[in-house]
Amino acid sequence: MTQDTRGSKDPDGTAHCRVDIHIESKGDVHIHACCAEDKTPTEPECPRDCPPPRTEGACIPLGLGCKPKQSRATKLERLRSRSSVPSALAASFFQTARRHLAGASAANDFEAAVFPVFAAMSPSVRGVLACAVDSYETTPADLRDAGLDPSILADPAKPVDTATLTAAVVREITLRAAEAAFGDVTALEERPGRNRFFDPGGEFFEAQLQICRVNDLRTSSHRPPIPLGDRLPGEIQQSCTLILGSDGVIRQNCSVQTGNCPGNQLPDEVCARVPDIANGDSVMLSGVNFMNIDMKVRLKARVGAGAAEVDAHVFGDLTTPLNEVVGGQTVLIRDCRVKDQASFVVPDDLPPGIYELQLAMPNTTGFPIFGPTVLSNSEFINIVPPATARFQIVAERMRAREETSPQSFGSDEVALTFLAAELLADGSTGSLQKLTKRFGDVDSGENRTIDQPVFIQALPALGMAMSVVGFEVDSERAFREQLNDFQDAFVDYLSRAWDKLKEALTAGAGAAIKALGFIKGAIAIAIAAVIGIAIIAVIARWAPADLIMDDAIGFSVIELAELTNVDVPTGGITTHQSPQDLEVVVTPLDKTALTYREFREYVADDEDSRYEVYLRYNRIA
Repeated sequence: MTQDTRGSKDPDGTAHCRVDIHIESKGDVHIHACCAEDKTPTEPECPRDCPPPRTEGACIPLGLGCKPKQSRATKLERLRSRSSVPSALAASFFQTARRHLAGASAANDFEAAVFPVFAAMSPSVRGVLACAVDSYETTPADLRDAGLDPSILADPAKPVDTATLTAAVVREITLRAAEAAFGDVTALEERPGRNRFFDPGGEFFEAQLQICRVNDLRTSSHRPPIPLGDRLPGEIQQSCTLILGSDGVIRQNCSVQTGNCPGNQLPDEVCARVPDIANGDSVMLSGVNFMNIDMKVRLKARVGAGAAEVDAHVFGDLTTPLNEVVGGQTVLIRDCRVKDQASFVVPDDLPPGIYELQLAMPNTTGFPIFGPTVLSNSEFINIVPPATARFQIVAERMRAREETSPQSFGSDEVALTFLAAELLADGSTGSLQKLTKRFGDVDSGENRTIDQPVFIQALPALGMAMSVVGFEVDSERAFREQLNDFQDAFVDYLSRAWDKLKEALTAGAGAAIKALGFIKGAIAIAIAAVIGIAIIAVIARWAPADLIMDDAIGFSVIELAELTNVDVPTGGITTHQSPQDLEVVVTPLDKTALTYREFREYVADDEDSRYEVYLRYNRIA
């Protein structure tokens, strides 16, 4: 960018200043012009503040001197590329808003529930709503439906009804649950893995149908073998207590169980972890040679007569090559780099206890030597009654490890929203629990206290789902109230819409997912993702806001019980990608009796930012 400033005068001697600006850029460019400070007495009075500039496509002006924002087109392009499943809830918001703005009366019970949100808006916020709808309408066709379910928006005059929206959201939850459980939305349809069997030609004691992981815990028979020192704490059976250190700090102290193992044994007689699984919960398996979708799971109690054979939902790995060249020879890839996957549901009627788990697959390998049924290695699970405990999650604080770039433009203004819901035993969800926080003047290294509950379990539940969404939002002080009021109104819309849909959509999605054997944590993550993407898809069209935090958190009650159980060792640092492809780094902090703490770091490469949210999980009953 170059600037050429030249002076000139009119014939009457009036001075003028011309500025020629030459810009070469492939990205977004923001130019902030303001009124001159030096004025002659004859000049008209100039307002103290110039009209604030707008980011292209935004309905709330950007604050003068604030950090530049991504354009609407940039945000929508990223939304389109990062959204594997479009949002039905966000689409329903635009459809009901444009009908309301057009003067339509509520046509059904759903519109009667959400229209009051629009009617209660102040004139200025209603203007933002009209701008948001116009923003959708005027978006180029190739980006108009980015992140939105187009079927809901196809006819501008068609009312949104509960049954249609429920069906769309059930499908969205189901697809997102498949993605959360198997890493692929296409996993709703079973598919066999590749045939990696070979004729052993003599004595060969290693199972070729191999289980490498049980609920993401690497098994004792993992190939290649894992040295004991490289095992994660959660993969080893341990007994833990709390001790008071000489520094006055209470810490968790764990001892490894050796000998008399409840399941398999690792080197040095160390016991492999036997995970707790509740009746009715699902188990995820990963391994090699899951090449027949008629595969079954056999369960047999170590003590007593408990036994069952149940169907497995198989989703084979078609990505890992069949062969590789080693030492000039072509050999099969048949170790745990292969990630064939299967899930199954633990029967409700099996008595509690330790169970041996084995896969049984019809022999279609082409090698009769394996007999009519091929069996896998044996692993173990501990079947426990469904948990009756209750939990609370508290957001303790937010920390800006690195504020958004460029830091020279000033501090960040952060809008942070938590939305959470219980997964109830009847397949429905509780109402959305919501907390919104705004923090101004946030600089790198600074903390902001929250110290408020973001989830409280009030009823017996199967699990919880929570969405965390954070934006960096700059706005002129005069427009800040509009921005806050509009976002609050949209969260209110989501809550009212969810209350209309919650029983039908979760019962429908829960039944479909349970039949496929998806874990409850995956269902919870799917619901959290559905809520989060609705916020992101709407805000991308009306506010000068850039996404800096995004997370879909889901736990079953059994998982929450383990997190807050001092007898279970604290896990290590984990990393995953958020629904909008931000990097999320989860770091455990400490455990005390009935309490677990962690922080989640959100790395937004688009903004060069790193924000952290500190959470405390409390078992309250």
